[in-house]
Amino acid sequence: MLMNWTLPVDRLVSGLANENGTVAEVVVPRVDVVDEGDAYQLIVEMPGVSKESLSVHLEAEALLLCGARKAIDGERLRRNGRRADLPFEARFALGGDVDRSKIRVRLEDGLVYVKLPRREEDKPRKIEVEIG
Repeated sequence: MLMNWTLPVDRLVSGLANENGTVAEVVVPRVDVVDEGDAYQLIVEMPGVSKESLSVHLEAEALLLCGARKAIDGERLRRNGRRADLPFEARFALGGDVDRSKIRVRLEDGLVYVKLPRREEDKPRKIEVEIG
């Protein structure tokens, strides 16, 4: 079963320590989780994130999605309402039923689609009833 992910605090989380011990802020993207029977589908909002700035890492028991949108030149910027300087980050704990070798990721129109297929033995199946 797909497990819980980083707490979906609406948009902004602060107080995450980075590798050098300083506190960093990240945007936790909104996520839909769809159970398709033979797979889970994650639909993650990351507007303005390009393929080049998106990274997906599979760790021991988790999937980590990180991305950043390109900042607009400060001299031309008249209002900064999108906080391009804050990266997106979402961490998903994976259950034992996910086939990690078949995970697929697609970026389209500001959405990241993550397909998490179930292992064959864990997929729902119908069991036939015998008579007699």
